[in-house]
Amino acid sequence: MSASRLLLAHSSPLWPRVLKHPFVHAVADGSLDRDAFARWMVADYAYNLEYRRFLAGLITIAPTSWDADVIAEGLPSHKGDIELIRQVAVRHGIDLDVEPGPTVIGFSAYLHSLLQRGYEVALAALFSSEMVYYDGWSSVRGQASWENLYWPFIETWSSQFFADWIAGLSRLIDASAPDGPSMPMFVAFDRVVRFELLFWTGIYAGETW
Repeated sequence: MSASRLLLAHSSPLWPRVLKHPFVHAVADGSLDRDAFARWMVADYAYNLEYRRFLAGLITIAPTSWDADVIAEGLPSHKGDIELIRQVAVRHGIDLDVEPGPTVIGFSAYLHSLLQRGYEVALAALFSSEMVYYDGWSSVRGQASWENLYWPFIETWSSQFFADWIAGLSRLIDASAPDGPSMPMFVAFDRVVRFELLFWTGIYAGETW
């Protein structure tokens, strides 16, 4: 089994929580309340700014130009996410210049710390984060209507472009760990899945310091 498949298999017990998370389903059916919507925009904005820095850091330690090019394909998409959040926030009067919750800060700090653990470990974290988002939003795409306020987000994170980029990341994982993932790669992948679930829960339920 390839390294990317081994990482997914190792964290498979967490995947039902990804696919059934109430936040994702509330977004898909349009029932997410406005307070949670505002928390979502604030959290996602703060996170995406840090995530873009994480991507840039990963590019700088990529071992080959091919690795760097594949990772860099995600930068325009994340820039688009940031711009979409800004536009939606203006339209709905949401102030993005507020302090995010502890999970956002902790998750971002964890990703940045992995750059010091080496390329393969940080790459496993990137692959994990993108897989969670793609699988989570793809699972509810069929339930959502284009008239749904949240449709632009669902469409973006379950798009064919996103799927193709993740396929490219999986090939990078396989090439970087031909003998299978190291234990630090397994740990990073699993922790990122758990952080993503905490991120969604913090938005849905409300999170305070």
